[in-house]
Amino acid sequence: MIFQTALYIAKQDEPYTKFESLLNLQKENGVKILHGKSNRSACKEMIHTLAEVIRQDVRNILAKSNFLSGMCDGSEARKSREEKELVYVKIVLEGKPACFLLKCQRMRDFGGTDAKAVQNAFIGAFSSYGVDIIDQDSRKVISVCADGASVNMGAINGAMVTLKQHIPSLLIVHCSLHKFELSVSDAYKNSSDFKHVDDLMMSLFYLFRNSGKNWRMMLLIAERMGVSIRRFPKVHGTRFQSHRERGLRVLLYNYCALLLFLENAMETRGLVTPGMKAKMNGYHRKMLQYEFVGCVAIYHELLQTTAHVTYVFESDSTLVTDIYDALEECHDKLIEISSREELALPAAPGSFECKRPDDSDAITVMKTTATNLPSRLVLRESEKLTETQRNNLKNKLVKEVTHSQEFELKSVTTGERKVQHVKTKLVQDIDACIAKRFDSLSENDVIKSMVIVDHTRWDPTDDNYGMREIDTISEHFSESLSKYKFNLPEAKTEFVKLKKLQEISHYQKQTDFLVKGVPISSGHS
Repeated sequence: MIFQTALYIAKQDEPYTKFESLLNLQKENGVKILHGKSNRSACKEMIHTLAEVIRQDVRNILAKSNFLSGMCDGSEARKSREEKELVYVKIVLEGKPACFLLKCQRMRDFGGTDAKAVQNAFIGAFSSYGVDIIDQDSRKVISVCADGASVNMGAINGAMVTLKQHIPSLLIVHCSLHKFELSVSDAYKNSSDFKHVDDLMMSLFYLFRNSGKNWRMMLLIAERMGVSIRRFPKVHGTRFQSHRERGLRVLLYNYCALLLFLENAMETRGLVTPGMKAKMNGYHRKMLQYEFVGCVAIYHELLQTTAHVTYVFESDSTLVTDIYDALEECHDKLIEISSREELALPAAPGSFECKRPDDSDAITVMKTTATNLPSRLVLRESEKLTETQRNNLKNKLVKEVTHSQEFELKSVTTGERKVQHVKTKLVQDIDACIAKRFDSLSENDVIKSMVIVDHTRWDPTDDNYGMREIDTISEHFSESLSKYKFNLPEAKTEFVKLKKLQEISHYQKQTDFLVKGVPISSGHS
């Protein structure tokens, strides 16, 4: 029980000081706790013991593994601002891919953050688990994966490139997830219209984070409207897609309440600085333009489409063929969005009511209760108001609540043309950026040959299918395979048998469907 509590503290990243209070809670529930083991020092000792047991398990797994791949990524600690290097290992465990974090290396222990220090940190992480990837176990390491920073992938002195001098057959892979993130980021940053939206989201984040009064007014407006709102997130982060997609989603969700807030903020003396008031006036005018709302909706829809690819790449079990399939599916979806003529504006809960009369160049986006609230009174503590002020406030709020108001998006015809142009260009840019960064997949013969691991792509009617790929892979990793007495003719014979088995399995599924009505699975069996 005590060890399980210590493990919970470690997994949840809780402070050691919480250990004692958790054990006291268990005592009150009738659990008997060993005396003298309910303090933070005991918790620290137990966590270290558990960590050593886990490390020993990983050592045993790596010792029994025939092959492994390494991964590394650098980052800066938020509190100490120290450079760290995370080193992972990926192996096949009981027929399934498994990923383990080996070590979080402190780069100052290796003399800095240059390529040589990164390489030493990478090698040292494996050495701490009894794996010598330079000499004794060099045949085990078949590939390394890292981001495209020059310290890793530099053509002359990059850490991974110089590592290949010790392991000639090493396959160096630029992280697909990192490449895709950069591709989408490059495409969006080429759009000047997106920059205006990005600046607005950042301004809103700091506006409400730095002023509790502004956020209280926003909450009050939402309450009078009868809608819910969400906090504006910080959109500038390492993950471009996830941060911007969340920011755009919240912006659309809060859109109508935000319009009313901007009106009230501009009318309320002393709530914001003159400079911010002028900026709010510009935002308010912009947000009432159809072009702006349309661009926000398009940006959000496209980010949702590309985010699906990110989810595929994040999986530990992702195959090379999954990358090809995800990119192809993303391309088809982008083309579909680009070819769509009409734009369906998103509906914010309880606020949007899109109507466009035939003879009008404006769309009514909202019909709700107006909330031009006396914020100078409302935002003060209620107990600090006099009886007269409270009565006046109550009467004024009742009058305001009975008044209706409509917001319109203007310049619809011009905006539709602009949004269509932005959409077409952005889709082309995303496609071009993805194709540019993923060219290396189609240029590397070893990576292309690995499509044979996906049995759904096998052609059972072609007896020679897969033979060329097997030759390419076995030739590249010949030194590593020779350690385990790899026999090329036997491997080809086994592959032919697997194709026959897959053909029989598919025939059996067809028979079951015809006889029993069992549907044929289109996924991986």
